[in-house]
Amino acid sequence: MSKAPIIIEKVWLIIAASTLIMFFYEIYKNISISESYPLLIMFFVSLIMFFLRRFVRKNNKRNAAD
Repeated sequence: MSKAPIIIEKVWLIIAASTLIMFFYEIYKNISISESYPLLIMFFVSLIMFFLRRFVRKNNKRNAAD
């Protein structure tokens, strides 16, 4: 099995963590949530992509075993 899907999952998780950290930093720095919404949206999108990729990888792994 290729390691690429696992690496892609970890990249999405790193993107999610870094955007969440940047979101809180922007709130602390600017004290304005309205300017930080794009970072929050990117956090949720990357988190959804992480779980979607994980689901697809596990589903493919299970189907390959059958």
